[in-house]
Amino acid sequence: MKNFKQLREQALRQAHRQNDVISEGDIVMSARTGDKGTVHRTGVNYAIVVTEDGRMFREWVKDIRAINKS
Repeated sequence: MKNFKQLREQALRQAHRQNDVISEGDIVMSARTGDKGTVHRTGVNYAIVVTEDGRMFREWVKDIRAINKS
């Protein structure tokens, strides 16, 4: 039997495949490190993000939080 965390991660991966979660150009933050940046490219269950100072990092979709521009 799957626990809630596994079900949530599976649902996130499926929504990401259908482009419902994040897409290129979105501003996001890593929940693990707090780094913020713009999504450069997305994979099946990860995204490559570029920070304002030009650093690139790869993060799992489950560890990315979208940032709303206001």
